[in-house]
Amino acid sequence: MKKKVLDVTKEKCPMTFLKVKIFIQENHGFEKVILVKGKKDFLMLKDSLEKNFVVKTEQRKKNIFQLVIS
Repeated sequence: MKKKVLDVTKEKCPMTFLKVKIFIQENHGFEKVILVKGKKDFLMLKDSLEKNFVVKTEQRKKNIFQLVIS
């Protein structure tokens, strides 16, 4: 499956939510990879996405987290 990557490491809540929502809507049929900075934003985004999607998570660097929606 092809991947699409969204990097919102320079954004803060609520912009991360808005950009992720648009990203998901525009990329049907792709595995979606989202990079987010900060544990608080990561946890809030993860909890929100898990209501509708299966989400795999991974810590990439000290303060950078990856969420994968397939």
